[in-house]
Amino acid sequence: MRLRLARAADFPRIRPEAYLLTVVARRVFLASAMLGAWALGCGGSSEEGAGLPPITAGMVDDLFPNTGAESIQFELVTPVGVEDAGGELRLVAGQTARLRVQVQPPGRHTVRFALLGQAQDAFLTENVVDTQPQGSADTLLTVLAPSSSFAVRAAAGRASRMLRVVTLEASQASLVVTPNYDGKRTVAGWVASVHLDQSCAALQGVPFPDGLLLSESLGDVRIDGIPADTPLAVVIRAGQFAGGCRSITSLRANTDTFIEVDVMERPMQTAGLSMLLSFGVEETSMPNPALDELAFRAVRPLAGGANDDLAALLDAMSAASSDAAAFEQARAAQAWRVALLNGLAPDLPGSGLRTLVQNWMRTGLSRLQRADAFRGTLTSLNPDGMASLELSSVIGLSPATTGFERESTASAVAETEDFLRVGATLSWRPSPLLAAAANLAALLQDPDRSTAADAMATQFGCDDVASILVDVGSVPGAAFAGCDEACTLGLCRTAMAELWSRVEGSDLPAVPWQISGAARAQIDENARPTRVDGNWVGSLNVVDFGVTPIQGPFSGQSGD
Repeated sequence: MRLRLARAADFPRIRPEAYLLTVVARRVFLASAMLGAWALGCGGSSEEGAGLPPITAGMVDDLFPNTGAESIQFELVTPVGVEDAGGELRLVAGQTARLRVQVQPPGRHTVRFALLGQAQDAFLTENVVDTQPQGSADTLLTVLAPSSSFAVRAAAGRASRMLRVVTLEASQASLVVTPNYDGKRTVAGWVASVHLDQSCAALQGVPFPDGLLLSESLGDVRIDGIPADTPLAVVIRAGQFAGGCRSITSLRANTDTFIEVDVMERPMQTAGLSMLLSFGVEETSMPNPALDELAFRAVRPLAGGANDDLAALLDAMSAASSDAAAFEQARAAQAWRVALLNGLAPDLPGSGLRTLVQNWMRTGLSRLQRADAFRGTLTSLNPDGMASLELSSVIGLSPATTGFERESTASAVAETEDFLRVGATLSWRPSPLLAAAANLAALLQDPDRSTAADAMATQFGCDDVASILVDVGSVPGAAFAGCDEACTLGLCRTAMAELWSRVEGSDLPAVPWQISGAARAQIDENARPTRVDGNWVGSLNVVDFGVTPIQGPFSGQSGD
C-alpha cells in the first residue's frame, strides 16, 4: 500500500455552524452503513466478497450490477497527520483523509464505501462513487473523535477490501526544528517531519525517511499538530543528500518546543554513474618531451637505409621507375645528387623531409591542448570505484585512427568534501596519432593538397626536382631514356607517397598513457555528481627514454 502526502489546503474544514447538520447526516448514514455491512459481509480482501448475495442479470432490483471487477485496492492520498503503518490508517481526531481505491481491470465500476465497527464519530462524504475511466474512485473520511477501532470497506462487484483506521487524541503541540549543518553543499530548503512512537535507532539514514506532518522552510522548520505526550523521532533533510534525526521523549500540549538536529551529509553516490568526460594536455611553450621524442622516432624510418633524405628520395624514385637500370645509370652518369644539392634549398636534401614531417607532428599535437581533445564516457560500475572509460574521439578523430583502444579500465572514487577522483590507463600506440596529427597540420598548411604525401612533394619541390634532372639529362627533354619531365615528376610524387608510408607504418611500441584527476563535484538532490571541473596528472613511459610527467585540465558532466 502506498501513501502520498497532500497539503491540508486540499481538504475542507468543518465549520462549527455546519457541525449539527454533519452529525445528523452522519447518524443517518451510520444506520444505512450498518445495514449495508450486514448485507456485504465483513471480509478484508477480494475473496471476502464470497458472502455477497448472488446478482442475477436482468433482476429489477439490481442496484449495483456486476461490472466484472476482479480486485480493489486502497491508495491513500492523505493530509498532514496521516500515516499508513502496517496496513492501517492513523488519523488525529478532527482531521480528514482522502481515500482512493483502484479497481482492476480499469473501466467504469460502482464502488460502495461503508464504515464498520465503532465508527460513530466518523463519516464519509460519499458512499457510492462511480470510478474514473482508469478505475479509480475517491471519498473523504472525517473522524471527529478518537475511536478504539473501526474500518472502511470498499466494494465493487464481487471484489472488496477493508482498511483499519486508528484515531489519535487531538492533544497537539508544535515543534520548531533548527538544522545544525556546517557542510558545503548548497541547500535550497529544509524538510522536517516526525515519526510517532519511534526512535532514531529504528530508522535508517542518511537521509532518514519522511514521517508525518511534513513541513518545509528555507531555515528553521515549524511543525504543528503533533500529538502531545507521545514519543517521536524528528527527522530533517535537504533533498536526499543531507539529513539528521533526533529522538524526543514527548512534547507538552499547546506549547512550542525548540530543538536542534545535527545534519550529516549522505556520501556521494557513484554507483551507476554515467559522466561525459573531456580532458586535454596542458598548454606549454615547448612540446612535451615524451611526445617530441616519439615524433622524432616516428619520422626516422622515412630515410630507410639511405644516408640522408635526398638519397632516400632518389632510391624510392628508382624503385618506382619502370626501368630502374636506366634510372641508376643516369643518376650516376649525370651526377644527379650534385645537381640537386646545387638546385634545391640547402635545408632540404639532408634531413629536410624528416624535419618537415616532425614539425607537422608538433603542430598537429598542439590539438591535444584543447580542453576537449579527449572525449569519452566514464561509467561507474559500483560504489567501490570500479569504472570504465569509453573514448569517443581524440583530437576530433576516432580512437582507432589515433591508436587508442576505445575502452579502458578506469576508476571513479568519492572522497571527502565531495571530491571525485577519476583515473584510467589508456592503451596507446603512438604512430597512428603522430601520423594523423602530421596529416592534419600538413593539410591545414596547404589546403590545396589532399594528403600529407602530396604536401611533402610540394614543400620539398618535386617540380624543381623534375626540372633539374631533365636539364642535366643526357637525352634532350628527358631525365633518362623514356622518362621526360612529366614522368620524372610522377616518380618524385610516387616516391613521396612511399616515404610517407614509412612514417605511417613506423609502428612504435605501445605507450601506456596514465591519467588521474580530482575535483570537487557538483551534486544533485540524490548526492550524485553532476559536474566536475579540475586538473589531471599522468605520465608517459617511453622505452629507452623514461617516464615523463604530463598533465592538463579535465571536466565532466553527468549524462543521466
